[in-house]
Amino acid sequence: MTLFFLVIYDFLSSWYSICQNEQTYSLVNMLSAHAIFISYLCGHRITQMNLRSSVSLVVSLVVSLILLGLFLSCRQKSATAGGLVVEEQLVDSTSIKNAPALKGLNSLENITIDKEVESIINGWPKFRELDNKIVGFKTVNRPRLFSYVEETETLHEELLETEFPEQYDIPQIKSRFLVFKTLLLRLKDHADDSRFSDESLVKEIKDLVDSFNAIKQQMINIGEDNIDEDEYLNQQ
Repeated sequence: MTLFFLVIYDFLSSWYSICQNEQTYSLVNMLSAHAIFISYLCGHRITQMNLRSSVSLVVSLVVSLILLGLFLSCRQKSATAGGLVVEEQLVDSTSIKNAPALKGLNSLENITIDKEVESIINGWPKFRELDNKIVGFKTVNRPRLFSYVEETETLHEELLETEFPEQYDIPQIKSRFLVFKTLLLRLKDHADDSRFSDESLVKEIKDLVDSFNAIKQQMINIGEDNIDEDEYLNQQ
């Protein structure tokens, strides 16, 4: 009888471990329990058993079948639950991607930089990446807005850590980047808040884009000032 209870305990611990996803260890335990149980059967012939040992054998067989059924049921439920989670994730991803863009963003204007500025920022790839990200606000939708703002914030922080071109490493440019950051953080705080309407978020996005355009316009002005200064010196 002691051996019988050991077998039952091993089966129960193995079943619980498998339900907790400790599959490798629990399967070894279950196989060992099977080995002990088979040894138990082989070492006692039915013809030599008394009534009590025969009843114990029948009970152990019934309990083993019940535990096996519970084990299979547990595995089936785990597989079903895992499938549902994957399916829900796919549905959420598709719905976010296919959601329409916020109304009013098509009117966003993006200042085109001139050749003078273009030649300078060619050696400043992070600015180019951030510029492209700002242009992308035209097609952003409400479910995607918060993550898009976070990506923009990351690019902005990475840009500030780079070395500014000599012409733009001046307070007139850096102060405008601070204004841009303030508006970016404001939009981030409101992007995932249902209390703010689409119209209010669109206005904040426009303010953000306008502040970035102000940076680009200042770059253009600096380039024009340099050209005027060079022409003046040449005339002298």
